[in-house]
Amino acid sequence: MKQIFAMIFACLTAGAVAVDTDRDAYTAIYDQVLQANADRALVSCIALRGGFDDSAERRRRAFIELAEAWAKVRASYILGGYDIETADYPMMVDYFHAGKEDIHSALSRAIADSNRPDRALYKNSYKSLRALDDLLFSGAWSPRRKALAEVITGRVCQTVVRIRDGYLRHRDDYLSDPDKALSLLLNAAIESIYKTRDWRIGQVSGLTRQ
Repeated sequence: MKQIFAMIFACLTAGAVAVDTDRDAYTAIYDQVLQANADRALVSCIALRGGFDDSAERRRRAFIELAEAWAKVRASYILGGYDIETADYPMMVDYFHAGKEDIHSALSRAIADSNRPDRALYKNSYKSLRALDDLLFSGAWSPRRKALAEVITGRVCQTVVRIRDGYLRHRDDYLSDPDKALSLLLNAAIESIYKTRDWRIGQVSGLTRQ
């Protein structure tokens, strides 16, 4: 069991955190990986949402930063183990690995739609990073695309806030039951290893292969 935990710890921290005891290691994973990744994802999301009037290159870089930050949150996501209502949050944010819906066609209709952006984007999959990826990079930037992008990032940021706050709430629960924490971390590691390769999160930045 200690060998498994050591492997998970090394993978999550990339050897950057020195610890003396198992409890210190659990604390380091929570504070410097799980919580810190959620914090960084929120900062990146807010930065992107506030930069839609910047140049196309800056928008591209801001999206890449968010995609990279979110990929780290997704790869080690264990919050659903402490709050079942948060279990589907990763799918709500990325939606890259769920279903075969033609998001590009749907967003093309939303761009041409005269309805308010929040009404045009009426499905969860239209308010995801997959949708934002398409909206930002599939055509010429316009006021309509900007308005839709603001709705999408607003939804993404809102979900990341809930994840950030959820980790803040459940820190004591995590530290009080190391066996459960290890099980959740192990399951997250397995899911990341065997499933992430088939997802498209961060595809625009070349984070995963097709």
